[in-house]
Amino acid sequence: RTGDAPGKRKPGFLERRRARRLAERITREHDEELHRQQKVDEILAKVSAHGLTSLSPRERKVLEEETRRRRVEESHRREMSTDE
Repeated sequence: RTGDAPGKRKPGFLERRRARRLAERITREHDEELHRQQKVDEILAKVSAHGLTSLSPRERKVLEEETRRRRVEESHRREMSTDE
């Protein structure tokens, strides 16, 4: 091919597909994280304004799940930092 650098090849179909799927997954995870954080912020604003007793069972569950998720993340972070 004209203009192609010697030794360089264009990524094949599977490589492009893998890269596209990875980008889509990263975007989806980021969007989910933003949505989750927005929901938690709304619930915390409600707690601040009206107290814990104002929360519905679903809102309490959301906060409990987020707390659990963050604790697991923090635990993994600590493990990774002690491995180095």
